[in-house]
Amino acid sequence: MSNNKENRTDIRPQQPTQHLDDDEIDLIDYVFILLKHKTLIVLGSLIPTLVAGFVLFVMPRRHSLSYTYSMAMSETDLKSLEDKFYSAENIQRLVEDLRGQGIADYAQALSSANTVADIRKLVRFEIAPALFETQVRNFSEAREKLDTRGTLLLMHVAYNSTDNLQNIAEILRHNFEQVIPLYLEKNQLIKTISRFKDEMAGIEENRFVLNLQLQRKKSTLEKLKTSIPADTEYLSGNIVLQLDITNSGSDYLPLPYQLQAIQTQLVNLEEEIRFDTEKYNYYTNLLALFETVLNRLNEIKRQRQTLKQFHSFLTDVMTDYAEDASAQDRLAAYIKRIENSMASAVPIVENPTIYEEARETVKITGFVFIAAFVLSLIGAFLREGVQQKKLSFACPARV
Repeated sequence: MSNNKENRTDIRPQQPTQHLDDDEIDLIDYVFILLKHKTLIVLGSLIPTLVAGFVLFVMPRRHSLSYTYSMAMSETDLKSLEDKFYSAENIQRLVEDLRGQGIADYAQALSSANTVADIRKLVRFEIAPALFETQVRNFSEAREKLDTRGTLLLMHVAYNSTDNLQNIAEILRHNFEQVIPLYLEKNQLIKTISRFKDEMAGIEENRFVLNLQLQRKKSTLEKLKTSIPADTEYLSGNIVLQLDITNSGSDYLPLPYQLQAIQTQLVNLEEEIRFDTEKYNYYTNLLALFETVLNRLNEIKRQRQTLKQFHSFLTDVMTDYAEDASAQDRLAAYIKRIENSMASAVPIVENPTIYEEARETVKITGFVFIAAFVLSLIGAFLREGVQQKKLSFACPARV
């Protein structure tokens, strides 16, 4: 019996003693895996990086030039400008102009751009403050200037070759300087015409009320005249009444003074009605003038004409209003604004330098290397897992 007990005790499975932490064992296992698959990791990281660097090296280099305009412009103004320039109508016009000049490849690139972001890769706008106009003493002041309203507008034109870049830039510049202002002027004219109509509507609404007040005052005056006393010598002729015509401040005056007050109110109402009538006629004439200008502007756009031709039309219209001084003054002010717009739409440098755009090769290849290295590590661990699984199937554990 005792021998059986001793034998039974000897065959009990011995528990292995752990001499190292599980974390330490896992870390050593990871290092062994990395060393085992170092070739996969190295090649998987370097080959994509080298391929990316080679592709960036052999790719056509992008070149660009920039026109700088002295224009005060906010972010809202820039957004309005981009809406006009990047509109489907204007892009189609640019494509036709480019193809007409034999620049089919750039026209195709512009035509196939599906989004505004794609178009910006070919031509984009940027606003910046003119720091050289003021004294900047340190970097903090320069940063403050950058946050202010931009006083410079930059138009960047990019292309994969320098062969036709100058011609492309001239076509885009002409569109920006002579066509886009027509879109902006159309919006301004629509707002001006709408404002004239609002003013005329306000006068029409007020006219009815003024006429009612005038009739009421006249009726009151006639009735008071019938009840005036015969003896009015007590009314001093050198007394001048100063009353607020908007209030009934004469009700408690002697009757002759009430008559004088009502007559004063009648004169004021009649003058107000006459002034509103003149103002209404003034806005009517201006409305007809600016509607004619707007119609002509739409014709110029349809005929693919430019801002200079629109300016010529305006100077010709001045002769049609030779007898209307007010319309002539308003039209002269509008022409002066068009001339200022034309003067500002001239670049500071007529022939800017073409320069090669930075490719950021180091930055891009760095990103590619990091991504390839991470994927190589994942691939190494996946490969080790597959190998361990195959080994377990090939050599099953014995019981």
